[in-house]
Amino acid sequence: MIPRPSQPPAQPPEAPPLRLAEAAAEAPQQAPIGQWLDALSARLARDPAASEIREELAAHLHERVRELMLTGKPERAAEQIALEELGDVELLSRRYAHAATTPKRRMLMNMSILGAAAVAAAGLAVGLKEVAASSRPQVPYSIFQVTPPAGADKFLATKLTVGPNVTLESLIDEISRQSKTNISVAWSAFEQVGIEPGTPIPHAYDAASVEYILRDLNHSLFRAPPQQIAWRDQDSIFVIAPQQYFDHLDQSVVAYNIADIVQARVDAGEPPQDVPEAVVKLLNEVVEPELWRNNGGDTAGVSTFGTTLFITAPQRMHDKISWVLSQLPTAAFTPDKQADKKGFKHADAPPGVTYTSLAVQSAPAGELASLLADLLAGPSGFHCNADITANSLLLKGPKANVDLACALCELLDRSAPTQLPKAVSVSHTFRPVSLTPSKLRELLGKAFNASPVLKHCAVERVLEVKDGDLILTATDDQIELTRRIVDLMDRAASIR
Repeated sequence: MIPRPSQPPAQPPEAPPLRLAEAAAEAPQQAPIGQWLDALSARLARDPAASEIREELAAHLHERVRELMLTGKPERAAEQIALEELGDVELLSRRYAHAATTPKRRMLMNMSILGAAAVAAAGLAVGLKEVAASSRPQVPYSIFQVTPPAGADKFLATKLTVGPNVTLESLIDEISRQSKTNISVAWSAFEQVGIEPGTPIPHAYDAASVEYILRDLNHSLFRAPPQQIAWRDQDSIFVIAPQQYFDHLDQSVVAYNIADIVQARVDAGEPPQDVPEAVVKLLNEVVEPELWRNNGGDTAGVSTFGTTLFITAPQRMHDKISWVLSQLPTAAFTPDKQADKKGFKHADAPPGVTYTSLAVQSAPAGELASLLADLLAGPSGFHCNADITANSLLLKGPKANVDLACALCELLDRSAPTQLPKAVSVSHTFRPVSLTPSKLRELLGKAFNASPVLKHCAVERVLEVKDGDLILTATDDQIELTRRIVDLMDRAASIR
């Protein structure tokens, strides 16, 4: 619990606006901040970094108190608010003890400081919302929508009852038993962030959904981002692990070309060399601040080369990064022609011009890029670049072309079967409308080489041009998949 003064002083009836509120004439024994810091120091007595932790938190607390007093809060009330924003001293000291390395310590320090900023930002957001509701015209806005983890909807909706004073391990076992679901828990990953199977759960849940229970644990016990519980449905097994466990599995490197953003700022009179740094600072502050290496985290990093940002991060962060960049003004850009959250739209470009990154799982990105360039590149302005290191694609062009490219990649980017099933040969005739049979044969040859699921066939595969038609001899499954690919290729050729 946060120590409180035994007898708080009387507060003035009304604090003057925009001035430091007057402190009480007599302070009871020791100020709450001093008591709180003493309690934290006592719990970190054996830690060589205890004095550094105390100094940084003290500086933050006093700065936060000053900010609150500028809004008219009395000094003692401001101290209590600042301490409550940091949280319970016992819980915070345990987190520092578990975070043995400097990057993790730095991340916890930044999370503590960012906590107060988040509260202030929430108040500002409410104020802006009220202004927008009462003023016309409204400022255009865009909201980032978080995509929930795929699968497990039925399991997460399962209602169950769990008694109080159980351990985390017992709680998860009870969830597995009552929901009749196989659950795999990454305990070693939990222990790395200070959560053990025997961690006590003081709450009781009565007819609560599994999703509610897991989110309540994040809200009440595991507030630090590294400790946040996350979940995935993997092959009918429900996997529970810290969010950072999944983040490290989902790492990819994406190149973001911000040349148009830089040019827009240059047009506004800003030095070009300052813009990339400002964009990086914005991303570090807006997109999962505690995860960036610049802020003391160990999950995401960014390197700048000219007007290109090379960002290493999990996919959930790339989704937010792409959205944030899409909200920034670009050269030859007008706000009323803003694109959707996936990319940028230019006033002087064809309608729907989009930039998007595409993570590739099984197929080689370089071969997919070669195929897409051969199929879609042309007067429309479609471009495709492959990041071989991250096995991902960066697509740019009219939205219709980019959508077709993404759909084609989805068909080709399928893992190969562990063994080829027995099958019989069948033949199918293709009569493309926008492609010549010989050109289609060339494109399908590239597609077969790029796609793991089409690279090998259980029967002898033959692709030949005969009497103006293209005839494919293969298995039923491969012909059906090829039929869908040919349909996309023919549509793409008609709009290139």
